[in-house]
Amino acid sequence: MPDILLFSRNRFSGVEMLDDRQMRAFCILNDTFLQSTAEIIVQLPHLEIISINATISKAPGNKNEYKPDTFSEITGMRIGPGMRRIISEFTSKLEYGDKLALMIDECCNSVILTFTKRELLKAPKGLKDEKIFFKKMVKDNPRLLNSCAALSEGSPLLRDIVDDTLQQGDKR
Repeated sequence: MPDILLFSRNRFSGVEMLDDRQMRAFCILNDTFLQSTAEIIVQLPHLEIISINATISKAPGNKNEYKPDTFSEITGMRIGPGMRRIISEFTSKLEYGDKLALMIDECCNSVILTFTKRELLKAPKGLKDEKIFFKKMVKDNPRLLNSCAALSEGSPLLRDIVDDTLQQGDKR
């Protein structure tokens, strides 16, 4: 019987209010080769990242626990435009930096989507009106582009968007 490669991946993100001034966002990634967690603490109302913790508990080679001071260069940054580039540049210096960047970015996306939830609930019923609503929403706030599967460039909701604003919208 031939060998069959088996691979699976689960990723979970969540947000919780710690108190009326702080929010915790986390991302857990577990796949065949890697198990990791990332957590950010965000100060409201400016969405300033005040703490970042991350752990790689299963990986080819080494296990790593990144202390909060590891991320001192990006602690204090506000969630907003340019954050993806800054996070990627910083984490590229670390072992498993690409995975850390993905997970920290996912935490930030979770925070953005938490504040977008009320607006998402206003979406009209009916596919045609829903598409118009979401296209306008992403045009008005380009940071939402690629923040989740429903608002990704290839999704049915946003298909056929040909707008310079959206082409440049992934500059978080």
